[in-house]
Amino acid sequence: MNRNSEKTRRRILLAAAEIFAEKGFRTATVRQICAKAEANIAAINYHFDSKENLYYETFKFIFLEAAGLVSAKKPVAVRSEADWHRALHDWARALLDQVTSPQKTRGWETKLYARERLDPSRVLPVLLDEFLLPISDRLEQLLLMGLPKDVSPLLLKSWVVSVIGHCTMYGQREKPWDGMLFTAGVSREEWLESTAQFVVDGITARLKFRTGDIPAVARTADYPFKRTSPKD
Repeated sequence: MNRNSEKTRRRILLAAAEIFAEKGFRTATVRQICAKAEANIAAINYHFDSKENLYYETFKFIFLEAAGLVSAKKPVAVRSEADWHRALHDWARALLDQVTSPQKTRGWETKLYARERLDPSRVLPVLLDEFLLPISDRLEQLLLMGLPKDVSPLLLKSWVVSVIGHCTMYGQREKPWDGMLFTAGVSREEWLESTAQFVVDGITARLKFRTGDIPAVARTADYPFKRTSPKD
């Protein structure tokens, strides 16, 4: 892909993120996105083939390229208690970084999440498998390294939901919620490190490292929506 073509693709993705976030997948039109991106329909057809694929690529752009999704980082191997603590810290810090991202795309990401919860599209199973479930799957894998071998599915799910909920609550960055969640005068870097460590301390205060030999969660799915490969 040449530089001009890459710039056009990026403009379309930024425009699509804003339009889809404001109007939703079903209401948004390709013409509206073209107008916002100052691009023609042929460019969208060339780069994305369809509105559904553009929607998918918009999520991919926001979560992987613009915000740095947790699952985009290759998990470190866990062989000791120190490795386990480090892996938990990396997971918590990455998710906190994601949900509090100061980038403009963060606001669009939040709205896109909300719209998919209220009115799911055919793309949702792909979004879950590629962008959302890997976050909980990795946490589940790490928690199982400290939970009893015979832990019940109910207790495991409670742990996963509780820890993710702790981190994602900080996504409420708009006023007046920001004043309730963040400390004035503290740098973003200091906050990320301190809060990630607080999350880890909450886990390790109740769980003790048992084993690093826990396989990653394996998922297979037959999607109603079929992705197409980006053009070179």
